[in-house]
Amino acid sequence: MMAAEMDNDTDFDAGLRERASEAAKRWRERTEIRNQKAKAVEEGDALAADTPPRLALRLNRLIEEVRKTTGEGRPPDNPILQELIKRPTPLAAEDINEQLVQEVVLGVRNFLSVEFLARGIQASRRVGRILIDAGQGLRARGTGFLIGRGIF
Repeated sequence: MMAAEMDNDTDFDAGLRERASEAAKRWRERTEIRNQKAKAVEEGDALAADTPPRLALRLNRLIEEVRKTTGEGRPPDNPILQELIKRPTPLAAEDINEQLVQEVVLGVRNFLSVEFLARGIQASRRVGRILIDAGQGLRARGTGFLIGRGIF
């Protein structure tokens, strides 16, 4: 869709403005919460920055990235991270403590290789805009990504 066509699409513009207004309202309503969490991060207090279940999810994602990156290659130097990638079960909320958070986050930050970034670039090439021809020209209606050959 050409920019001029999008400018004349009143349904698209009204919907976009409404969603943007709702997002701005949510952003303003959560300012104090964001500030508290940012302060906790600045002070190095990860347990005050988020809930243990959410921290566990984040740490498990980081550990899985290290697991994928290592494959058959060199394991991380960090002994705690070495044990976590060998662990058969994911971390649970009750496993989370400040030291564990610091070890995983710092250990992963120092370990992830360039292949991690290459996979991100490769994945980004599969994202695209969805345009619909409703008889009045193409209209932008969202984004999507390829999940398989010819499946969007």
